Amino acid sequence: MMGQQYFNSATYYRYAAIHWEQLLQNFEGKDDSPAEAVRAFLWAFALVVPSGKKKFVGIRHMPDFLLIVINPDNGAPTLANAFEKPLRATEYGGYAEPSIMALCKFWDQYRVVVDDSSPVVFVLNPKGYELPSAELQAAQVKSLPELVDMTTNQL
Repeated sequence: MMGQQYFNSATYYRYAAIHWEQLLQNFEGKDDSPAEAVRAFLWAFALVVPSGKKKFVGIRHMPDFLLIVINPDNGAPTLANAFEKPLRATEYGGYAEPSIMALCKFWDQYRVVVDDSSPVVFVLNPKGYELPSAELQAAQVKSLPELVDMTTNQL
């Protein structure tokens, strides 16, 4: 190989919503557990990355931040507008921290404006970023297995 290979480091905002009551109906009369389906989905959602060059460069990047929101009324807000305005890298060149802060601040604004039905929130923050609100700080869990367990137990 004498050519060039390009690499990048990307920030992905991924969003998924699970309608629990509908999932229960879909599993009615089946041997499979809807909670186990959600457990498998959460693991895949957190760990699967786009496949480009995955085998060539061995990409196994763990998430820098996960925010899980469980809403009793199944309302699942998208937080994509947190990134409506382009973000700038930090002084030392990173995009992860400004992306996480934009998401957290948007969530905090959403909570103030919408004041919805007190969702249950879990946060995985493995790099220990200083989160802007007491709600998000208190919602932190230590590991992905704990996040998955707490989420599925809450359902």
